Amino acid sequence: MAGSLSHIVGDDGRFSMDTIDNLGDAHEALEECFDIILELSKGDMVYLNAVLRKVNAVELDRPMRARKDDEEW
Repeated sequence: MAGSLSHIVGDDGRFSMDTIDNLGDAHEALEECFDIILELSKGDMVYLNAVLRKVNAVELDRPMRARKDDEEW
């Protein structure tokens, strides 16, 4: 996959956009991050919103879902 989590983690381990060449790469990286968040949270919105508050991000008002309804996490 051209755009992936590894493309937004710099050599120093921090967030970086240095290796994102185009919007397609960015889309793929964000899609992978979405899947990772969904997997790590197991769809638990209480847990996810607690994490979002901790990092000063906007809380979600709707549940996250896998791209395909029939996909297992």
